[in-house]
Amino acid sequence: MPPTLNVIKPKKGRLYIEDRNVLPFLSDKIFVIGKITISVEAYSNAGIDRVEFRIDNGPKLIDRKPPYEKLWWYTTFGKHTVTIKAYDTYDRSSEVTLEIIKIG
Repeated sequence: MPPTLNVIKPKKGRLYIEDRNVLPFLSDKIFVIGKITISVEAYSNAGIDRVEFRIDNGPKLIDRKPPYEKLWWYTTFGKHTVTIKAYDTYDRSSEVTLEIIKIG
């Protein structure tokens, strides 16, 4: 069975300013002003080998130890796709995709 993957932050329907969850929205969009820490929980009976983070089609950022997270600090404007993929020790994977509107 592939790993389970749960997004801790950012959550859909929220506004984040400088990495702080400040306001709910009535839509399922994620809005970010400034930096944001992307954080997930990953679990597999076989153990987690790595979690990969990719913003748009940029390079993979790899985290091998919990907490599985990456700080998105650089300035950018507009809609972006964040793909998070967890691999267990048998190389089975699960993937989650987030659409984030980021300013700054």
